[in-house]
Amino acid sequence: AVNRILLIGGAAKNPAVAQIASSLFDREVLIPPAGEYVADGAARQAAWALSGNTDAPIWNFGEVEKVNAPATPSVFTKYQELRDRTADWTR
Repeated sequence: AVNRILLIGGAAKNPAVAQIASSLFDREVLIPPAGEYVADGAARQAAWALSGNTDAPIWNFGEVEKVNAPATPSVFTKYQELRDRTADWTR
């Protein structure tokens, strides 16, 4: 199950991408402020590993933009059909 959807990087600047993701996954999409998330993630993961805790800490992203678009089950179904029809394609 999907717990949350974070949209970061270049795609986060495109409102259409957030709308599509929210409607396809039928979930709220969170867009945190631009940042160095790869470096921050590596540092946070290292800090967690060194702490010895087994439970993942909750990291604060600060203020996030929230996008909620209506679900589009028919579009989701079309994506599933396309996936199934092209599953045996080779590169």
